[in-house]
Amino acid sequence: MKAVARLSFWVSADQQVDFQAAYDLQLVPLLVNHELIESSAPDQFQTEGICSHWFEDPSPSALSLKRQGLLQDPHYREILLDWGRVFGAVRPGAAISCSFEFHALPAGPGERMAAGPGVGHWSVYDSTNGLVDSIVQAIVEDQQGYLWFGTLHGGVCRFDGQFFKTFTTEDGLAGNEVWTIVADRQGDLWFGTNGGVSRYDGSSFETFTVRDGLPTSHVRSMAEDRVGHLWFGTDSGVCRYDGREFAVFAVQDGLAGNVVSGIVEDRAGLLWFATEAGLSCYDGSTFTTFTTEDGLAGNAVTALCEDRQGGMWLSTNGGLCQYDGRQFRTMVSSQNILTGQSFGALFQDRQGHLWLGTDDGVSRYDGSTWVSFTTQDGLASNGVRTICEDHEGHLWLGTIGGLSRYDGSTFVTFTAQDGLSNTTIFSIIQDRSGDLWFGLRRGGVCRYDGRNFTTFTTQDGLAINSVRKIFEDRAGHLWIATQGSGVCRYDGQNFTTFTTADGLAGNSVETVFQDREGHMWIATEAGLSRYDGQNFTTFTTEDGLAYDHITAIYQDSRENLWFGYRHIGVSRYDGRNFATFVTADGLAGDGVAAICEDRAGQLWFGTNGGGVSRYDGRSFTTFTTRDGLASNVVWSIIEDRAGQLWFGTNGGGASRYDGHSFATFTTLDGLAGNMVWSVIEDRAGHLWFGTNHGVTRFRRTVATPPPVYIDAVVADLRYEGDGEVVLPLSAGPVAFEFHGMSFKTRPGAMVYRYRLMGFERAWRNVQQCRIEYRNLPVGSYTFEVYAVDRDLVCSEAPACVELAVVPDPRLEALTQALRESGTEDEFVGESPTLREVQSQLAEVARTDLTVLMLGETGTGKGLAANAVHMMSQRCAGPLIQVNCGAIPEGLVESELFGHERGAFTGANSRKLGKVELAEGGTLFLDEIGDLALEAQVKILRLLEERVFERVGGTETLAMDVRIIAATNRNLEQMVAENRFRQDLFFRLHAFPVELPALRQRREDIPLLAAYFMDRMAEHLQKQVVQIEPDALRALHEYDWPGNVRELENVLNRAVIVCEGPVLQAANLALNVSSLPAGPSDELITPEAYERRYVEKVLEMTGWVIRGPRGAAAVWGVPESTLRSRMKKLGISRKDA
Repeated sequence: MKAVARLSFWVSADQQVDFQAAYDLQLVPLLVNHELIESSAPDQFQTEGICSHWFEDPSPSALSLKRQGLLQDPHYREILLDWGRVFGAVRPGAAISCSFEFHALPAGPGERMAAGPGVGHWSVYDSTNGLVDSIVQAIVEDQQGYLWFGTLHGGVCRFDGQFFKTFTTEDGLAGNEVWTIVADRQGDLWFGTNGGVSRYDGSSFETFTVRDGLPTSHVRSMAEDRVGHLWFGTDSGVCRYDGREFAVFAVQDGLAGNVVSGIVEDRAGLLWFATEAGLSCYDGSTFTTFTTEDGLAGNAVTALCEDRQGGMWLSTNGGLCQYDGRQFRTMVSSQNILTGQSFGALFQDRQGHLWLGTDDGVSRYDGSTWVSFTTQDGLASNGVRTICEDHEGHLWLGTIGGLSRYDGSTFVTFTAQDGLSNTTIFSIIQDRSGDLWFGLRRGGVCRYDGRNFTTFTTQDGLAINSVRKIFEDRAGHLWIATQGSGVCRYDGQNFTTFTTADGLAGNSVETVFQDREGHMWIATEAGLSRYDGQNFTTFTTEDGLAYDHITAIYQDSRENLWFGYRHIGVSRYDGRNFATFVTADGLAGDGVAAICEDRAGQLWFGTNGGGVSRYDGRSFTTFTTRDGLASNVVWSIIEDRAGQLWFGTNGGGASRYDGHSFATFTTLDGLAGNMVWSVIEDRAGHLWFGTNHGVTRFRRTVATPPPVYIDAVVADLRYEGDGEVVLPLSAGPVAFEFHGMSFKTRPGAMVYRYRLMGFERAWRNVQQCRIEYRNLPVGSYTFEVYAVDRDLVCSEAPACVELAVVPDPRLEALTQALRESGTEDEFVGESPTLREVQSQLAEVARTDLTVLMLGETGTGKGLAANAVHMMSQRCAGPLIQVNCGAIPEGLVESELFGHERGAFTGANSRKLGKVELAEGGTLFLDEIGDLALEAQVKILRLLEERVFERVGGTETLAMDVRIIAATNRNLEQMVAENRFRQDLFFRLHAFPVELPALRQRREDIPLLAAYFMDRMAEHLQKQVVQIEPDALRALHEYDWPGNVRELENVLNRAVIVCEGPVLQAANLALNVSSLPAGPSDELITPEAYERRYVEKVLEMTGWVIRGPRGAAAVWGVPESTLRSRMKKLGISRKDA
């Protein structure tokens, strides 16, 4: 194909004849001078309002030079300026609008590079994650799946993938320097330390030292042989333990050296010992020693490992060597092995790769090639001391600077080092041949065939190197959306560029899509273009679009096209009309960047700041970061073959959703970057993520359900998470603590799905390991929890614990006491606030502590005092109440302590005071805040010394009385104002109880209202059985300055005036209290209340009963009813 360029001029239709004449006269000669000869114009590219002329050349470079020469010609620029004045320009004095660009170019070969292997993911754990010590010397996985890390100074840590738990000498460990760990076939763990060896059975440690038969307490290495014997390598030889006794082998027994740093049993049952003086092999009876004289690289052997072929690998002070049973082969530094001064660890993984830990990092050997990793690759420290592989296939490396985990297969990232020309990946597709194509922000497009990266740029025919999106049509052509240069089509041989000169709506192209009829839809910043293979048709706001800047296109299963806008929601196009949806319709956000339809036919919209919305054809459901989404800015959405949805987000990584829970991948999990522009699933089922720092491939791992455990139930005490937990109602909030185990799931990323059966049926999601419930009523419950790992794999079965909430016997005693005293009214309710007060009263009643009741008038302080007395051991004694504010100031002492005959004028006989009368019982000092300062001194002495004297007497009397005080005043403020003694305040404040105002426990209002209504209706023998919703709402919204007593008065009046079975809102008088408040906490009977109310109404009407202004009309009852009630209550005018 020849190179084709197009010279286009924007000229109105009525000027095109004149323009063509000017073109032929002025420009054609100049074009000829530059050897630009026109070719015939393709019919399909004639665009209204644009005059285009075409030029061909077999050589793209030659045509490019001719084009460049014309553009730089001053005469050409003069012609353009002149035509701008004649035919118009975008602004006065400017040249005519024109472009001279390549339309089609033969595709260049691209720049090809052999693809690098990519980089796996390293994670580091240190003290910030809970690791007790940064120097890790031993690692093992136990039968339950826990990892154990032996540290140099901090003991041993157990890790479940989420949390570390440390064990030290304080827990029974032999020593805090842990050099080696072995898990035996019985499931017990053995720890070799500087203080001996410890065996841990899951609950306790048993320690063995020199006294038990160890040759020394410093244990460096351990192994279990096939018959179950334990072998311990020490500084004084090797020791065998058969479960009963220790047998020691040293140099005199044939061992090469006494410092044994490694032990391995090979597949033949031979034991191999790494020592400071050579390598020893033990066949059960005889030691055979190998040294440098036998070919060993060095005599100081620090580590050893048997490979799958039966070869023994040895790290020595002379280098790394391999023994095949016949001879030693030494690996030299030229073979790309790390050249550390010390080799500290040898390990073979399940793939057969050999790992060598050194002072300079770690090397991996696949049988032919060594690959090295250091801190620059993500290793915690270059000093590697131990290596282990967990059951999920992750490698764990203990270093002198922390703990490293390596995942070399799940997440692999490709960057510029692997062949990508730019690491900002806007778009990814897989073509029909299986090759992957990456749209790069500034590097053109890159093809990856699994072996090589091939990059195509402007040098190869691409219009511009800034690529936003790639799309493959049904013919196998690639459409490449560019930023500023239109859209390019690539057919495998040529690049063809379409711009506004061809009828495209705009040159900044966001995305490309092909509908089921084969039309190409191209979204630009200036409108939407449809291309039928011949011509472009443009849609803008004038045609029904809500906004011209379109960022997403999708066709659903009903043939509707959906267009997402940068700012104004999304539109549905049925071929005739546009219907637009915005946030007012339930859409999460008005900027829509991604659209996808799941297999259930539901549409998903990724928005620019509002999260993601699911649309079922009727309504929108929104998911945000509160639900687990990585970020509320969503750039891409796909559904994978398993039916899970993937969301690429702005700054939060990628989220996966299975219909129940979200799981998120970030750079902490292995993504190249957290800006995820594109997500695809390839034909092999691998996920590819285009990010701001490269492209990451995610290979699914074998699903391993994470185990989950309930650790404890926490309420008034901490209960173990197994069996049934029985709690009293007053135990307070109930918390469940739990944890799941998954090493592939980073700490804090595990999701838990839980519910409390008996309280809720729906499952809920949480990432915390603790859930708290408040105000659980009496009943039986089952708490269930699943762990959900990084791959949304759920536990096989939930962890469960049975919970029973039973009535608190103390609260039952309180209720009984109130019932017996007839004062249970103000304690009707089930609110947490009231329950807490009841619990406090029940708790303190069993003691003899001084109690201070605090609260507003009408909250029930007197009733609370009565309840405490009735539940106390003094309940058989008297309860004497003193209203401190009602006693004349000069008579306070006499009233409280009594007086002798002749103590003062009028004291004709001895009188016992309230204190003496309360002997053996309770003295209730109501309104203690109104007590004069002089009298406060006497009360203070009474509380401090428990003695008093009668007024006028000389005998000091002992007091056996429990003191309860009450006030509605702020005593602390009174102390600050010197109106109440501070020392008395502290004495009274031994056990304060704050009685809540009714507005603080509004949830109790319906129960209280029903209680008072029923009681008054029964007294009046009226059928008032229900309170209408409006009345309940009014009661709930009122502030109740008079608290429960005011509520009682309002309900009593309402029942009296109610004319039917349903109490109406109109029956309530909430603006003013119906009656003056009585003395503090005075209990008013229904008869007394009704008498007061009737007398008040009669007084207001001047005792006129009949007529429109009479008492019967004011009350709202017939005259006969009023006279009947007056007679029953004994009310007459002479009584008023």
